[in-house]
Amino acid sequence: LLALLVAAARAGPRTLVLLENGNLRDTHSLFFRSLADRGFDLTFRTADDAGLSLIKYGEFLYDNLIIFSPSIEGKG
Repeated sequence: LLALLVAAARAGPRTLVLLENGNLRDTHSLFFRSLADRGFDLTFRTADDAGLSLIKYGEFLYDNLIIFSPSIEGKG
């Protein structure tokens, strides 16, 4: 149990990056690299991923969420 706690403490903030398409990972690689360099643990998924889950066993799987969807127009 102690080893698990130590491993969890070493990991950076768990961050889910939702991408509209896989190309965004390449076109924004400098941004993602800067986050990783600051200790963020990035997980990349597409928004239409059927296996995507934010909560498991009542616990949040991620500390942060970044949504990259440039084709959707903002309102407000």
